[in-house]
Amino acid sequence: MDPRDALDLTFRMFRLNATQLGEQVGLNKSEMSRFRHKKQDISATTFSKLLKALPEDAFTFYWGLIRDENKIFRVSENGAVYNIDLKRLVA
Repeated sequence: MDPRDALDLTFRMFRLNATQLGEQVGLNKSEMSRFRHKKQDISATTFSKLLKALPEDAFTFYWGLIRDENKIFRVSENGAVYNIDLKRLVA
């Protein structure tokens, strides 16, 4: 999976505020938007910082998408636990 698509899916699945995470690593709102929509590149250093800013479960989810792992990922929200099959999610 394309790293930007995987990151965008991670933001959506974990309901992360991409603008806030971007600002933490030095990207303004428009830069983050252009990056997510594949209209602008960012440096490898900034991308690495962005990944490190993800919560641990979101980081693990992201790398599962990148590595195309065939595994079930558990996400909990408001007391409910959801099992997400990464293979089905990206198919």
